[in-house]
Amino acid sequence: MRRQRTISAPLVERLTLTNYNSFAVNIRPAYIFAADFADIFELRGHMRRAQGKVLEPTGTRPGILYDYLAADEARRCTSG
Repeated sequence: MRRQRTISAPLVERLTLTNYNSFAVNIRPAYIFAADFADIFELRGHMRRAQGKVLEPTGTRPGILYDYLAADEARRCTSG
């Protein structure tokens, strides 16, 4: 397996799978994407009294919209 990424606008990733067997092999590669909206203070070890809620991602054209409802009720989102 070989994975090659080109970071530009847009990000391009090429996955190359080579079968060295003497017989055919069927595969179904899959990518799993996510966003955790980690708080910078939590990353540094500080605990918060209340946590926000990561909402279900929404498929959009041409990508995915990730939503987060923060403890202060502010909605934050990012797309990929």
